[in-house]
Amino acid sequence: MRSFSAALRIGREQVLARDNPGLTRLLLSVVAPVFIGCLVAWPFVNETVHKLLLKVVLGSGLGTVALTFGVLKTYRVTNIELAEEKELRKITLQALQTIAASEAFKVKPLDSTQKSFIRDLLRTKDADGTLLRPLLELES
Repeated sequence: MRSFSAALRIGREQVLARDNPGLTRLLLSVVAPVFIGCLVAWPFVNETVHKLLLKVVLGSGLGTVALTFGVLKTYRVTNIELAEEKELRKITLQALQTIAASEAFKVKPLDSTQKSFIRDLLRTKDADGTLLRPLLELES
């Protein structure tokens, strides 16, 4: 169980250390539609709303420009980091499956953080969690 816990902890730390490289893209996907929506709505709103809408257009426009430059500047690096994170999750899942398949593996209940990370690993497309799913059902 120690090796299982260690592999789980190391895998979780490595995934968390990647610091969510897709965050800039996510923010851009929120800010850009706000900017476009405000521009489209501009001719249809009455004069009292124009001041507020102008502030929103300027803020979201500056945000869109800044985030676009950020996405373009880090596009290649972000794709590499996302691929590394995907590979790390795959390797961690394989290591946990191998340890769980061992005859020397003694099953003990997992804490909530460990269960959460295993659930997160099992959400991936190619995840085979036949040996790990029973561990999630154990009560602490």
